[in-house]
Amino acid sequence: MGCVKSSAYEDDGRSYFNQVRKPRPWNHDADITLEQLRDMRNMFWRNIPRFGGQLGRLLSLLRMSIYVIRIVLAACQTQYYLLKNFVLMFLEIWQALRRAAESDLPYAQSTIDENHIRLVNQDMSICYDESNIRYELPMYVLSEPENLIGRPRPTDPVRRPTMMDRLRRNT
Repeated sequence: MGCVKSSAYEDDGRSYFNQVRKPRPWNHDADITLEQLRDMRNMFWRNIPRFGGQLGRLLSLLRMSIYVIRIVLAACQTQYYLLKNFVLMFLEIWQALRRAAESDLPYAQSTIDENHIRLVNQDMSICYDESNIRYELPMYVLSEPENLIGRPRPTDPVRRPTMMDRLRRNT
């Protein structure tokens, strides 16, 4: 017959559209070494305001809010603490996105779920937090390009230990 209600497939409370997937293969403009790729990634994580994530917008909002907070602070200190908590939450989301981008898929999925991050694209290139703040991650942060010079051989995969590996070592 027909469909009465349409929604995202949910399994155990997790939306199908919010599952992390491996990014599609991509090519850098020129051949790039692993060292150059690491430098690009480090530059991104150090300079988040320039690359998206609206930290610049947040900082301008903070500058305007500081004046208001000084006025309100005399009457009520809660505004200061609310703003401080908002900034800390914003930075925690960036840290969570970095952990997810630099880990394997199961750990990335658990990080996304724990921090209530919504994925627009399953490759984590565009995400939103609970406050509807948009976060954009470039492809060079999420995966390696196809034209990478000095790519590790498939027989010697470089992989971070998963949570299960750590638990097995401790027991």
